Amino acid sequence: ACVSVPPRHGKSLEVNVFAPSWGWTRNASLRYLFTSYSDKLAKRDSIHTRDLINSPWYQDRWGHRFIFKEDQNRQDQFSNDRGGFRIATTPGGMATGEGADIIVADDITSVEDSFSAAALERAWRYWTQTMTLRFQNPETVRRIVSMQRTRKTDLLGRLIAEEFGYEILTLPFEGEPHRIYFLPAQKSELGLPPDDAKPPKHAIIPTSLQIKKPELRDNRQAGEVLWPERFPNPETIKDLKKSVQAGQAGQLQQRPDD
Repeated sequence: ACVSVPPRHGKSLEVNVFAPSWGWTRNASLRYLFTSYSDKLAKRDSIHTRDLINSPWYQDRWGHRFIFKEDQNRQDQFSNDRGGFRIATTPGGMATGEGADIIVADDITSVEDSFSAAALERAWRYWTQTMTLRFQNPETVRRIVSMQRTRKTDLLGRLIAEEFGYEILTLPFEGEPHRIYFLPAQKSELGLPPDDAKPPKHAIIPTSLQIKKPELRDNRQAGEVLWPERFPNPETIKDLKKSVQAGQAGQLQQRPDD
């Protein structure tokens, strides 16, 4: 799966912190491998995960299901007594030989490096030839790419162009309903009449979960912001658009044109 979300919308918390913490409440033997372009960010989210699990709120509810192994409890790696672990690494960091059940790349390339063809190629090779092969079971492994779009040739852009089969959750900063496109098979599943409409440029195709649960679809009107509680002020939105300038289409709307 791929998650394409604007900056400052909690992406890293949701994918790198909340998801593995919740996963261990269901199955404490899950093995997670996370990678990011920045060692500082990778360790930050690892620490946040550990702090959340150690919190009284979490321990009161699920503390009986597992405990940390003290001999494997570092900033970049920790394990529990049920066989689960969470490892954080970077493209230039620790080379782990461990096999994981869930492999996650969160902003594998910095915004600055996204303008370097060589850096994008390194990120591509690192993900497709190194990280995605670090699985425990090839039949059940789950791979997740979480990022903001920057270039047509960024990691997500290439995964789409080369048809790797990832499901993609695309959430632009402002609603663009004209981009929503249902595949023929999805229309059939929903009981919608078939048509010959071609997908729009930068089409947003609902995920299988969004097909099953309509309340999870992006039903916003044009221009409606993704997180109105955080961006309630039009002047703040204007300033944000001005700050990203040329990156507005990619970073905010998740449809890079170059």
